[in-house]
Amino acid sequence: MNDLHQVLEDHSRYWGERDLGALHLTALVRQFGSTCLVARAENGIRGYLIGFVAPDRTGYVHLIAVRDDAWWRTTTAPAAPSRLHPRPAVSGRFSRRTPTHASHRSSM
Repeated sequence: MNDLHQVLEDHSRYWGERDLGALHLTALVRQFGSTCLVARAENGIRGYLIGFVAPDRTGYVHLIAVRDDAWWRTTTAPAAPSRLHPRPAVSGRFSRRTPTHASHRSSM
C-alpha cells in the first residue's frame, strides 16, 4: 500500500493535469497486489500497472502509467528495467481485450 500512496502523492508526475486519483482503487491493489507491478529506480517509482488476471486467464489492465521523467527520449531502444516489484504470480499466455486504442489520444 505504500507504493499506492507514493503514486498518489506524485499523481501529476504520471497523469499531468488530468485528475485520475479516484481510479486508483485501493481494493484492487489489496485484492490483486500480486499482479500489480511497480518499476523502480534509484529516484523512486518510474511507472506502475494496476490490474489483475481473471480465472479464465484474461488479463485486465486497469491503469498503467510512466512518470514524466521516465519517458525514453532516445532513438535507440533502452535497456529493460532492472527490477519489477512484485513479480507476477501468474505467468503464461493470456487473452486480451482492448477497450481503447493508442490512436485515441484523448484516452491516453
